[in-house]
Amino acid sequence: MSEADRANDAALGRDERLRGEGVRRFYSDPSTVEFYSSYDTLTPAEQHLFATYVPPRSRVLDLGVGGGRTTKVLAESAAIYVGVDLEPRMVEACRSQFPHLDFHALDASDLSQFRDGSFDAVVFSFNGLDCLPTEALRQRCIAECARVLREGGVFIVSTHNPRCLFTTLDRSIVRRKSKALASRLRAQWMAAGINVVAVPAAWAVVNLRRWRHRLLRRGFWRGVGFLPDPLQPEQTLYAATPQIAEKEFAAAGFRTLCRIGGSYPRKPTTLGTDWFYFALQKT
Repeated sequence: MSEADRANDAALGRDERLRGEGVRRFYSDPSTVEFYSSYDTLTPAEQHLFATYVPPRSRVLDLGVGGGRTTKVLAESAAIYVGVDLEPRMVEACRSQFPHLDFHALDASDLSQFRDGSFDAVVFSFNGLDCLPTEALRQRCIAECARVLREGGVFIVSTHNPRCLFTTLDRSIVRRKSKALASRLRAQWMAAGINVVAVPAAWAVVNLRRWRHRLLRRGFWRGVGFLPDPLQPEQTLYAATPQIAEKEFAAAGFRTLCRIGGSYPRKPTTLGTDWFYFALQKT
């Protein structure tokens, strides 16, 4: 291996480590745990997919469960419900809310404690799959989801769209982050004697960040890659166009039953849809 190749490998390893550390730092922060523990709203896309593809009495594996946002809806009609999250503090928050249910602190790319074909449905919502710090771990996670599903079982998952350049204010987490940014801007501008409406200005800043972080990255033009989250720039998350994501899922033995935008029921657009949801069936 040449010196240049070794340097490139070292740089890639550093990037992967930093991505993993950034995700861990964000989701282990007490304020993040507190927010996710109190946040119990499903998106219309999730409501549609869960009602359509997770029938009553299913055996459900809920990955990236966070503070239990999806637990109540999925568990109330399930025959078996298991929640998994990488962050132990999130798992403890779930156990305190739902002491009668089964939760585990596990890496979603290693589900070895579950037998082959032991679930009818696997859910990985809110783009949790994109938080895995390497493509190899992502592919291993998808393969593990296929392994623990029975034949004909359904995998419901979402992934970021790298081509999105505009976003909206209609999701609670997005509103929360934009308001935090607006508060900082308002304080700065008031100190400087500038009287403006900070929330629209904050949202303009968010979109400007998005353009800067994406248009200058190969991932935007290739349609796949790791890109900074414009609302949380210290996090770098995976993103893939829906066409590329579907090929990735197909390689693990899934066929697409349904694909909808994260802003469902609005029609998705290439430049205006933050992420896409998929209902996939194990073939």
